[in-house]
Amino acid sequence: MLVAVVALVLCGCLALMVAPKRRPQTARHWEAQAQLVRDGRVIIYWRPGCVFCTRLRMRLGSLRSQATWVDIWSDPEAAAFVRDINGGAETVPTVILPDGEACTNPDPVLVRSHLSMAQAA
Repeated sequence: MLVAVVALVLCGCLALMVAPKRRPQTARHWEAQAQLVRDGRVIIYWRPGCVFCTRLRMRLGSLRSQATWVDIWSDPEAAAFVRDINGGAETVPTVILPDGEACTNPDPVLVRSHLSMAQAA
């Protein structure tokens, strides 16, 4: 019993440590698409509570502000777009690169390289 309580407390502490301090600013689906066309901005479709999205956000570091983030849970059009790309599944993170290529749960190194190129331009 004591072991279970200690494990629960440790899991709670870990969850607090990795949870975002504030909810990131997000754009609407069509605004993000317009920015992609106009400025070549990377779009990252995400949802709260997604560990893969948190991993990507953390691995991007300061470059994360160079991308346009779209929360699929607060934008039904974004959710429909992600389902269309992923064969009916709302799999996130789904990233749209400046050339229009869609990547589902991509390696953060790939996304960083595109964001770095955009920042250098």
